[in-house]
Amino acid sequence: MKTADADKYHFLFDSIQDIAYFLRLDGSIIEVNDAAVRAYGYSRDELPSMNIAMLRTDEERKKLPGMLERCYKYGCVYQTVHRRKDGSTFPLEVNSRGIILDGEKAIVGIARDITERQRAADSLRKSQALLNNIFNCIQDGLTVLDIDLNVVRHNPTIEKWHGRDLVGKKCYRLFHGRNEPCENCPSIRAVREKSMQREVVHDLIGWKELYAYPLVNDDGDVAGTVEQVRDITDRIQADSILRNAMAESELYVDLMGHDINNMNQITLGFMELARNIIEYEGKLTSDNLYLLDKAMDSIKNSSLLIDNVRKIQREKRGLYEPRIMDVSTVLSDVVEQHLDTPGRRVRIDFTPVKGFTVKANDLLKDVFINLVGNAIKHSTGDLTINISLYRVVKAGKEYVGVSVEDNGPGITDQMKQTLLELDLTHTKSRGKGFGLCLIKMLLEDFNGEFWVEDRVNGDFSKGARFVVTLPIANR
Repeated sequence: MKTADADKYHFLFDSIQDIAYFLRLDGSIIEVNDAAVRAYGYSRDELPSMNIAMLRTDEERKKLPGMLERCYKYGCVYQTVHRRKDGSTFPLEVNSRGIILDGEKAIVGIARDITERQRAADSLRKSQALLNNIFNCIQDGLTVLDIDLNVVRHNPTIEKWHGRDLVGKKCYRLFHGRNEPCENCPSIRAVREKSMQREVVHDLIGWKELYAYPLVNDDGDVAGTVEQVRDITDRIQADSILRNAMAESELYVDLMGHDINNMNQITLGFMELARNIIEYEGKLTSDNLYLLDKAMDSIKNSSLLIDNVRKIQREKRGLYEPRIMDVSTVLSDVVEQHLDTPGRRVRIDFTPVKGFTVKANDLLKDVFINLVGNAIKHSTGDLTINISLYRVVKAGKEYVGVSVEDNGPGITDQMKQTLLELDLTHTKSRGKGFGLCLIKMLLEDFNGEFWVEDRVNGDFSKGARFVVTLPIANR
């Protein structure tokens, strides 16, 4: 090689920042560049007297047999670990191929120190492992969606809720059982607005609070979304229970305030009449004693109302133990309780029928006490009440049917609709009284139903019929 060419060759050879070397096929080193001298710590004279095997770690040295021959024939790229003169080691990525050098088979190799690359890769792996652990440990559901709402990735919470094999499927099909995206979908909004979006949704397994975060790529375009989903079913149910409890409390006050106020007015009216008679006549005669009786009845009704409120509160707390009860026995007790109505002729017809049992509690009796009591209270003069007990089959299920009908003034169609719409927990019922609300609430707790109809079809003035149905429960 001419001197000028040799100088160019050595200049280029030594200018390479990576380790460069020439080897014979037996591994002996022919020549190295300056980068090799700096990397290994051996002098320029020491390295050519060494074999490449001497620069490898013990483990890597075992891989040498046959490798140099293959690299000469086919060229090769591989990673290995070399040892410096001071005993320290470092990883290399080697690219080598065969050449003919001065008429002899040789190998030229370029080896790059990949310490920093491996350190970065190791750091990346650790960061990825940390992110994976965080992703998998978060108790909220996490789902990564692409721009078309396909599931790209999810954490174990989502798998727990919705099962496996979710990747690649549409979120709206998996989570909501829909064939098209949900209305007002937060992920679609997040893509459009490029900002976090929130929504409370009801999916196939309950109520969820959903946050959708846009995933923005290096070009500034949204490539998908991350959905963070929190199960708030228990919270929604607790809120509903709290709202119902507050509504009940308000309604207790509303109903009691209305009914007790009416009863107090009645009591005051009779007491004032009695006082006026005493004032002008000096005494009450037997003809006027009914005024005191009426006042006492009003006070008793007020006490009964307060007692009923206490009962319903205890019922809502589950303090009454449910048991199998014979409806006929309950009705017989109710009839006996109303046999004597002072100042009126009230006839109650009822034929006991044994064997009709339901699952309820002691407040079942209050249902029928209120029905019979209302028939008497909202009528004047002679009254006949017929109580019937029978079996009803609906949708293949057996029920006990009880009808309480009277020949009193009846209930108009408008008032019937009002009674059907009574709702103790969601509507104010001022002016409608507590008794029917109590009946409706108890029957709902007993899985029963309640409605009112004309005793004579089409003519409300002939009296009313109240109907109660309860599921039959065998002993």
